[in-house]
Parts: sequence; C-alpha cells; structure tokens
Amino acid sequence: MASSEDRREDGRLVQEIRPLACEQGLLNRADGSSRFNHGTTSVLASVSGPAAAKLRRQEKMHCATLEVVFKPEKGAASARDKEYEMILRQTFEPIILLENFPRAVISVTVQVVEDDGALLAVAINAVNLALLDAGVPMRGIVGAITCTILEDGQLCLDPSLSEGEAAAATVTTASCGNSDGVLTSMTSGVLTEAQYFACSEICRRGIDSVLAFVRIAQETKFQKA
Repeated sequence: MASSEDRREDGRLVQEIRPLACEQGLLNRADGSSRFNHGTTSVLASVSGPAAAKLRRQEKMHCATLEVVFKPEKGAASARDKEYEMILRQTFEPIILLENFPRAVISVTVQVVEDDGALLAVAINAVNLALLDAGVPMRGIVGAITCTILEDGQLCLDPSLSEGEAAAATVTTASCGNSDGVLTSMTSGVLTEAQYFACSEICRRGIDSVLAFVRIAQETKFQKA
C-alpha cells in the first residue's frame, strides 16, 4: 500500500480532503438553503417545511414525511440520481425529529452545481446545512466523506472525479456528530473486508474534519446575526 505521504495530482496528501466552503440562506423562497463545496464539487440544497401535507399519500398519522428530489447538473434525472434520493432520505430520516410534525411534509431539493467527484458526500453535507438553516430539529449534525481505493491499493480521501473514475472501489460514509454509529455506508466496486475497514477508519477522521468545519460555519453565522 502506498505511503500516506504520497502526493496526488492536485498536490494533496492521500488522506487530505479538499478545501471546504459553504453558504447559507441563499434562496429567499425556501425555509432553508445552503451551498456546500468540496474543492470544485458544489451542491445547492433547499428545504421547505415542515408544512401540512397536500396529498393523502404524503400524510402520515404519527410523523412527518421527508421528500427528496435530486437534480443533476444538466439533463434529466438518471437512475443514479434516483438512488441518491433514496440514500439521502434514508440518511436523514433517523436524524430529523419527524415525530414532532405528524401529517406534515419536509421537502428537500438538491441541485448539482458542479460535479468534480465525491458528489454523494457533498450532497449529504449540503442537505445537513440546509436543514440547520431551516431550523428543522435534528438529533445531531451529519457529516459525510468519500474514500476511493486505486488499482495499486492506495486509499484516497475525498477523491476528485478523475480519481473516482480510476478507482477500483469507493466507500461513502455518513455519520452523526453525537454518535459513533454509521448512518450511511455506500460501496461500489470490489474490495476486501480489510480494505473496507481501512476506508471506514479514514472516513471517520475525514467526517470529524467536516463536522468541525460545519460547527465553525454555524458559530460564525450566529456571531454575525
């Protein structure tokens, strides 16, 4: 396995994430919104609600319904985009206090601005920040990161698009800040059990960095308010 001191094509170390950036409150017509960047990968998320359900199929007697729409950078939604909708919904349903809003709907829209790798993780981070901006009560804040395994066994954290395309396997992990448990762990490609756990450990450290960034962003926001 390659040394953790090896440099990647953009100059980063293999376990170094790209520069993070975020903005909140960008959309006036949404209850909450955010734009989250990992390097040049950029995702815009908006949240509407909780609001009364307008359709019978949306209405649950004992909790709110979480709806997610994932929009690609251009063109029509693909099977991958539909899969991302499901993953985002399953990631946040245990975290949002849905039981506080029976018969209501919380709608999340995710718009890809630019995809330069690790798109699902960036989308999760954008949705987390948009929910915080909307004031939706949650059990904790959520962070996500992606790790790829290259053909030579090198583990790359927060891969660019070219690194992701060259990867033998990819692991995307999401966790809640106040829990050691994993909310989401999505894998693609072929990897051994040892490689999976190695990726999971690297992802855990990467998520800690993402969560620290989110906390600082929130503190800065409230200091300016």
